[in-house]
Amino acid sequence: MKTALLPALTLALVLSACTTSSPPVTASEPAPLADMATQTEVGGAVASDVEQTLGSLSDVGVGPLASCRAPDAASSALDAGGRPVDSDADGVPDHVTWVYTACMRGGASVNGRALLSDPSADVALAGSFVDTAQNLTLAYTRADGTTRTAVRTGTSSGTLRNRTDLTIVRTIDETVSDSAHPTRQATWKNLVTVQFTAATGQTIDRRSALPAGTVTVNGPREWHITSGGRQVDRYLQITTTTPIAYDPTCTTKAERIFGTSHARSGAFDVQVYSEAAHTTLLKTVTVTYTDCAPSISAS
Repeated sequence: MKTALLPALTLALVLSACTTSSPPVTASEPAPLADMATQTEVGGAVASDVEQTLGSLSDVGVGPLASCRAPDAASSALDAGGRPVDSDADGVPDHVTWVYTACMRGGASVNGRALLSDPSADVALAGSFVDTAQNLTLAYTRADGTTRTAVRTGTSSGTLRNRTDLTIVRTIDETVSDSAHPTRQATWKNLVTVQFTAATGQTIDRRSALPAGTVTVNGPREWHITSGGRQVDRYLQITTTTPIAYDPTCTTKAERIFGTSHARSGAFDVQVYSEAAHTTLLKTVTVTYTDCAPSISAS
């Protein structure tokens, strides 16, 4: 993996937050799951995280951000030419801080800092990484002039074994605001594990697009919404019910969920609880992939 890995990873949930719907909470609403638009936000945020995280594990997924960002010399290990040092030549820099200033991606402006480091010189773990977002901000302005802004902090730790098995543990906080609903603010807290296993005969090499493989996503998230002085707290548990078949040839557009879907088949549930102890189940949101097309349902 090369130095472009971090920016796309640290943008994964930010990008998803800017593509999903987010209606305001009203005083009569018993829970922030009263309509399908909000259920789509719950399922879509998780689906976006998985899609963007995996899709960005190659230079192909980084796009114009690679030419816009710049390393912070004061907090990066750089060679004489100003390039990040990669002592063990595994494609992950020893330590680099990328700075984004008014970078554009998909109609959104990206600002902030993202750190990437190599946690191990072990050949069997070549390509592993630790990346950290420092107030990484993405602002998306709609055609009507309203803006949705997401600010992320936290860490994604990726362990790559023998270039075929990748485990990413995401400990991320994200705050989302929207000028269309100025009294509303949502905060996501994440401790989710995404696991990717390359198909037989395939390897993970960030100089190429991510190969076909199998994906699972499991773990807890919290969703806190403040609107008009009222706060609603929801606690989510994500469970993969059918392993997701990742297929790089899929190009289905599903902007309500996460842009382009590369998942051919599979499903996961997002169980929504009213308390951290996961005692009272309010609703289960299911994301299902069929022939590269994702759909969301709730029960």
